[in-house]
Amino acid sequence: MPGSDTTITNTSGTAALAAVNLSSLDIETALLAVQTKRTELLETQLRDQIAAVQAKNEQIGKLNNVLSALNAMTQFYGTDTNAGFDHSKFDWNDGNATGKMNIDTFRSTYETTLNQAIRESGLTDMGWPGTGYPSIITWDKANNIDVKVSGTGAWSIDLKRNHIEAAVTKLKGQIDSLGNSQQMDTLRLQSLSAKRNEAFEQMTNWLKKMQDVRNNVIGNMR
Repeated sequence: MPGSDTTITNTSGTAALAAVNLSSLDIETALLAVQTKRTELLETQLRDQIAAVQAKNEQIGKLNNVLSALNAMTQFYGTDTNAGFDHSKFDWNDGNATGKMNIDTFRSTYETTLNQAIRESGLTDMGWPGTGYPSIITWDKANNIDVKVSGTGAWSIDLKRNHIEAAVTKLKGQIDSLGNSQQMDTLRLQSLSAKRNEAFEQMTNWLKKMQDVRNNVIGNMR
């Protein structure tokens, strides 16, 4: 109100509304300012929530890529829990051995795919023991270029089937947890969207009402 030092913070139950100083505003302008601030705050919250949902979608996708690559890797192990990597499935001398996969093909198709998926997902610990045998994460046979990594966040040839299966179980748990959290985020997103639309509609209606009042005043003065 003119002559007062009134501040409104939390209009219509919306927390953290930026303060609106009403000391120099008439009542109509003051109410419109409050409603505009509420709409702006809800718009910001909605954008942040959309970004959070998108980020979790992307992370779930990355974890699923790791899971898919891990499942593909199990074919190169025996069926026993403690079975190691089955060297007999591969042609190690590039001799086109019948019924065996060339080791370079394995590295470029399976090993690289898995380790790059792990790296892109941001996972640094797959629950695997640190290994002394570094794993190839990129492979360019023509140029003889490779980048080697080692440790608990990279697949290497000396891991056993139980290591792979434990990582699969761990990943499924992470994906399920993210999925549950994402459902809550989606519900919050829907709620924020409805509130934003309601606030925008209220602001639009208030503007229209103010304009109608002014038009009536002007019409009565003629």
